[in-house]
Amino acid sequence: MYCTQCGSTIDKNARFCGECGAKLGSIEAKDDSRMQAQNDQESSVQAEMVVTDGGIENNEFLEKGNTVMQKFFGFVSKSVKGPMKASRKVTEADLISVIIIHILFALTLSLFIYFMSKSFSNTFFFGLGEIPFIFVVVTLFFFIILYLAVYTGVIYGIAKIMRVKTNYIQVMVRLGVFIVIPVVLILLAILFYFISATTFSFILFGIAVCLFFVSSFLTIFSVMEDSSVGLDVYYGVILTIIAVSLIVFIIGDSIMGSFFDQMLFQLL
Repeated sequence: MYCTQCGSTIDKNARFCGECGAKLGSIEAKDDSRMQAQNDQESSVQAEMVVTDGGIENNEFLEKGNTVMQKFFGFVSKSVKGPMKASRKVTEADLISVIIIHILFALTLSLFIYFMSKSFSNTFFFGLGEIPFIFVVVTLFFFIILYLAVYTGVIYGIAKIMRVKTNYIQVMVRLGVFIVIPVVLILLAILFYFISATTFSFILFGIAVCLFFVSSFLTIFSVMEDSSVGLDVYYGVILTIIAVSLIVFIIGDSIMGSFFDQMLFQLL
């Protein structure tokens, strides 16, 4: 073995170095304490790095969430202030905000229909049973999402016939602008329903549904207003109405028929 102070060769059973006279036990103790301190320091640094990395990841997640919410509220604000003007300025960068709006529209609409059907059942069919919340809301939610997707596809198809330079996402974004106000009105209708202002709640809901259908036509004009060739906008609107009506009749008849059958089965 070697002396850690001068590097001289020493006997393994020796207590002192023959060259420099250093005590071997104290040298080993110093080395052990030095190595322990170094290990503790490395462990502390590693722990600090883990905490720091976790903090960075959390901060990045929070920053992304804040950015999405800021864009969403900015999108809603612009859509409420001037829907037609906003529809001409939105881009595919607003897609996340539009997806949130579509989800909110489907969710709030299905929730209010559930509350309305529950109130109707309690008033006219008292004693038949409790309307299943999950079944009604989930079924209507997916039906409304499917309707929005199909409707967007129909408008996109008509736009291509009219030779409008657009794509599916752009049509979806423009539709999202116009259904912001119906979403706000349905949210208010749900709020008034919970404070027992049922009549006013139904009025707000009726206005919201009417504005949604108006918004559907406005989406067509917004997408097709720049078209100077191909089919006239008037005929584009008519074709869209016919196509959507047929699709809703075919899909909606089977889905909603099954929905009402299941609901009556649950009640009875």
